[in-house]
Amino acid sequence: MDSCPQRGSPETLGGFGTTTPRNFLLTFSVTDKKIHEYFCSTQGTFVAECVVACHKFVEVNALGLTVAALSSYDSNMRAAAYFVLASFRGHLEGARFRERSQLLYLLDAVQNGIRQPNLRFTFSLTLYVARVAQQILKPEEHMYIKVNRFLLSHQYLDLRKVPGFFQLFYSFDFEYKTEREWILRFLGEGLRDKHCYELYDYQRIFQVVLSFFNSPLCDEGSQTVAAERLR
Repeated sequence: MDSCPQRGSPETLGGFGTTTPRNFLLTFSVTDKKIHEYFCSTQGTFVAECVVACHKFVEVNALGLTVAALSSYDSNMRAAAYFVLASFRGHLEGARFRERSQLLYLLDAVQNGIRQPNLRFTFSLTLYVARVAQQILKPEEHMYIKVNRFLLSHQYLDLRKVPGFFQLFYSFDFEYKTEREWILRFLGEGLRDKHCYELYDYQRIFQVVLSFFNSPLCDEGSQTVAAERLR
């Protein structure tokens, strides 16, 4: 019997984390022309080994779009996204800007959670990674501290759970309303298909939110936020 690949080993990464990824776009075909053009132009940049402005790549949410493609049902789309992520990580290692180490840690946490080649992520998790990447560039905001603290306490992203849900939803921090609204907004925007529903249901998130909604602890503002985000 073949042994199961260890988390983080080359067999589990689908190309993410390697230094010389293959040109997956040779067989890449999707219906969304804009996304196709984005990956063609982006991969062309990485294949040509151009100098990539890593900070700008994150700032304009190109990293977020790439991560979101990991939730695609098209295996070629995912393969292209893994290629771009692997190449971006290589460029990031040689970059010099303040948030570099945090972004590397985020990518490592994502990579270490992957158990099989070309794995499809739920959309919810890709949205979380994209949001965290953007938050890392905003140290002046309260959520910067929260997401970094969560990242530093986890070596890998558990793909079966919504990261940090209970810590944020039941926060006793002075800015607890900000944290609860952040996670509720994420839950609402991240619910796209049955796989997202199953991800939430695994942690009984719907029951938790509904119970809170009907409890005396839920003020009118929180009720409004919960109703708007999860309607």
